[in-house]
Amino acid sequence: MRVGTKSVLFGVHAVWLHPFFVAWAWWKLFGFSWDVRLWFAFFLHDVGYVGKCDMDGKEGEQHVVIGGRIMGWLFGTFVVDNKTRVLWRSPLCGVQQATQLLERLARL
Repeated sequence: MRVGTKSVLFGVHAVWLHPFFVAWAWWKLFGFSWDVRLWFAFFLHDVGYVGKCDMDGKEGEQHVVIGGRIMGWLFGTFVVDNKTRVLWRSPLCGVQQATQLLERLARL
């Protein structure tokens, strides 16, 4: 079993725990949201680690692409940008929330 898969199943990115910490962080920054797209993103953002040999190298950096593609398939097209990584865009959800998040994180 590769290191990325181990992390998603049992480690820091454990699918049964990590998404809830991401949701908690979102709640602290922006308030609670019932938006189903956000909850899918909380669970899908690290799915790309499955099958990866490394997590900190070039292969690991691309882990967000698969989650972005799944989000795009489910909710609209996806946008890949070096600064913001992968964000989804649909008629109902723009990139404004993610941009606000990045701005707040930059101020920390």
